[in-house]
Amino acid sequence: MFFKRIIFIFTFLFFIQDGFSQKLFFDSKEFDSKLFGNFVKSIEFSYPDNFVRFGFDSSEQLWFVDLKNDDIKKSEEKIKRFFYKNARVLPKENLQEWKNYNPLFTEFYPKEIPEPENFSELKIEYLKDLSLPENRDSYKPSSFTFVQNFLYKASTQKEIEPQIVTIEFLDWRVRVHKKIVEPLLNIDKKIRELALTDFE
Repeated sequence: MFFKRIIFIFTFLFFIQDGFSQKLFFDSKEFDSKLFGNFVKSIEFSYPDNFVRFGFDSSEQLWFVDLKNDDIKKSEEKIKRFFYKNARVLPKENLQEWKNYNPLFTEFYPKEIPEPENFSELKIEYLKDLSLPENRDSYKPSSFTFVQNFLYKASTQKEIEPQIVTIEFLDWRVRVHKKIVEPLLNIDKKIRELALTDFE
C-alpha cells in the first residue's frame, strides 16, 4: 500500500517563455479551476497538520488557502492566508507583483518510468523550454516558495538552521528538516523490510 498511494507533487515552471506559459495556463478557465483544486487537495493530503481551510475571499475576490505553522512563536502569525491569482499562490503583500513569479504546475507521480517516445507535443515543448539558456538566465522564482518558506520556516538561512537535524538514512548520515525525519525513517524501515525478501 505504501508504494501504491497516489501522491501529488508540485513542479514549477522555472524557465518558461511567455507564449508557452499563456498557452499552458491561461487558455482555459476550466484548467485554471482544476489547477487550484489539485493544489488544495495536494496541500491537504501532504500537510494535514498545517491545512486549516480554503474558501473565497470577497474583499480580494480571490480563492485562498489558510495554513498554520505551530512552530511560529507569535500566535497572531501562526496562520497565514495564501491567495490564488493567475495560477500563482501568493500572500496578500505580493499579489500586485504576481507576474514576477512562475505559475504552479501539478503532476501525479507515474507508477512506471515514462517513455520519452510517448511524450505529448506539449510535454516535449515544455522540456525544451526548460533547457534553453535564455530561459535559465531569465529565472523567476516560483510562487509556491512562499508556501514552503512558511511551512518550513525557511525564509532565511538563520531561520532554517534550527530546523535542520542529522539522521541516518540507509546507512548514510544526512541533514534534513525536522518535519521529514519521521517519514524518511519510515521509508528506511520499509526498504529494509522489503530487502529481506527482494534483493533488487
